[in-house]
Amino acid sequence: MRLFRKTCATPKPTVTAGSSSATLESTKAASEVENPVSGAIVAHNPALERDPEFVNKAPCGSRWLYRVALSGEPKGLLSADEYLRFLAVP
Repeated sequence: MRLFRKTCATPKPTVTAGSSSATLESTKAASEVENPVSGAIVAHNPALERDPEFVNKAPCGSRWLYRVALSGEPKGLLSADEYLRFLAVP
């Protein structure tokens, strides 16, 4: 999916794990971004406001959507290695 627009919630006091705070839109679909953690949105990536396709180049490093200050210890998240194994097709 080639991203052409993203919409993030305005920074607010809290977000809840499992809720949505952003929408990513391509020419064919719109997908909600589910929060994996609970906390406060403290920043949005200004580079994506100027160029939404910036996130398509690589989803890690400087291509983040928004930052969350955690309100507690996250539960049920995968490590990077676990996530790569999860993505592997048998």
